[in-house]
Amino acid sequence: MKVQKLQNEITQNGFTYKLVKSTDSGYLFSIHNSESDTMYGYEVFMRKLTPLCVDFEKKIFSETEFKERYPKANDFGVWAWTAKRLERAEEILESFEKVNVNNRENQSNPKATHQNAD
Repeated sequence: MKVQKLQNEITQNGFTYKLVKSTDSGYLFSIHNSESDTMYGYEVFMRKLTPLCVDFEKKIFSETEFKERYPKANDFGVWAWTAKRLERAEEILESFEKVNVNNRENQSNPKATHQNAD
């Protein structure tokens, strides 16, 4: 299986997202104003893969090539969260590892909840 990794720095909609830390289970990015570089906080999210599209017109997707995806607005609160403090963002990132360990040990799918990240 071939996987395209996320970029270490992503700029869109007036913000720059800079990779702070990654694990096998997730990512932690800092959020900055693209013009002033003022930092606003952090985004933390689980590692998610999506198949690469090999034919856009026919909507055919690869079965062997994937890319990691950055969360969209509706993913926050489900598999992505924001935090104002680095310490809290790191706690959330670490919790993804615990969920993965539980999944492997119990063959279940416990849901990590982080409703109030800060």
